[in-house]
Amino acid sequence: MNEMTKQLQELTQKMEADLRGNILPFWINNAVDTVNGGFFGRVDYSGKPIPKAAKGSILNARILWTFSTAYSLYADPSYKKMADQAFAYFAKYFVDRTHGGVYWTVDYLGNPHETHKHVYAQSFAIYGLTAYAQAFDNEEAKELAITLFHWIENHAHDDKYLGYHEAYSKEGKLLDDVRLSEKDRNYPKSMNTHLHLLEAYTIMYAAWPEQKLGQRLEELIQLFMGPIYDKSIDNLINFSASNWEAECSMVSYGHNIEAAWLVCEAVKELPYEDSLKHSCIDWALKLTNRVLKEGFDKDGGLFNELKENGKLDKKKAWWPQAEAIVGLVHAWELKSEPAYLNQAEKTWQFIENNLIDHTYGEWHEEIQENGQLRLMDKIREWKCPYHNARAAMEIVTRTQKALKSLEV
Repeated sequence: MNEMTKQLQELTQKMEADLRGNILPFWINNAVDTVNGGFFGRVDYSGKPIPKAAKGSILNARILWTFSTAYSLYADPSYKKMADQAFAYFAKYFVDRTHGGVYWTVDYLGNPHETHKHVYAQSFAIYGLTAYAQAFDNEEAKELAITLFHWIENHAHDDKYLGYHEAYSKEGKLLDDVRLSEKDRNYPKSMNTHLHLLEAYTIMYAAWPEQKLGQRLEELIQLFMGPIYDKSIDNLINFSASNWEAECSMVSYGHNIEAAWLVCEAVKELPYEDSLKHSCIDWALKLTNRVLKEGFDKDGGLFNELKENGKLDKKKAWWPQAEAIVGLVHAWELKSEPAYLNQAEKTWQFIENNLIDHTYGEWHEEIQENGQLRLMDKIREWKCPYHNARAAMEIVTRTQKALKSLEV
């Protein structure tokens, strides 16, 4: 075993200890709504629930994915219990049995609240349902995921310019306002939605390699290596017109390094020629290298983004840190340069020192530009056990493969 493999193994041990001793127990102990079912829509930084907060489909789908995947990795009965509860609640309350698709939110009692159908939410529903179906051989979850795939393809696919439109009404009418949140821009197509649709279609195709699904996954890969990518500056274009004309030059470091490894995972699932696989590797390393060159602070943390006016947003949110570690380890797997693992180690140290809440559990959401911690909800619509739990599980499985290859 060489020194870099030992370095990776030590990082893995730390991340796995945080996953099983901190992240997953926090959700088991603090997220479950024992009165109204499902999971609380909001829990504050200390673990105190806000019982009447609306419950988001993205949050619930990510809980479903996390505990289904954790069970597949560890076979812990407590993870199965969480996954079972997540599936039962999601299938009963979030799925629109009349018009198809899943709602954006339901109220704390489970009644439809925000009923629009965003492709981003449908993607995470497929992601979570597929993981659950695979972990527990559940036919109902499989059929629901397939139904949602057809809903997306029937409503959202752009047959003229390729890719997908973003958001629809309850009845399936394309909306004028397609933003994921108020901070986003209202353009017809976003990199973020397409990234997570690619992610969902990847896991779905690995489970059920259906022809049309494979064609759509290939299309998404080509979009990321083509019109979504600005090769002049090695950056993903965050917002585009319907015809893929760029509408934004912002650099999102977290999304860039996340996409670098997710697109490569998608390529692995399809029977591509080696030349195209090599093209994807080259593309992924260019994205990662730009992030490595300019995205990290001296303390190891990854900055949020570089704005269009050239100003650096120096806040450090929890999720880009998690994605950075996976992206850096992935780059090291592609090209065994110590700089990738060294930075991954520094970023983990930043997480341990600044983001892991050693008092109340889980990770804090953000370190502000002045270096101070910003106390925010540990659980809310966008704060889920997804990026940090997934990062740990990705590193565990990648390290297992690396060590196994040494035994051969």
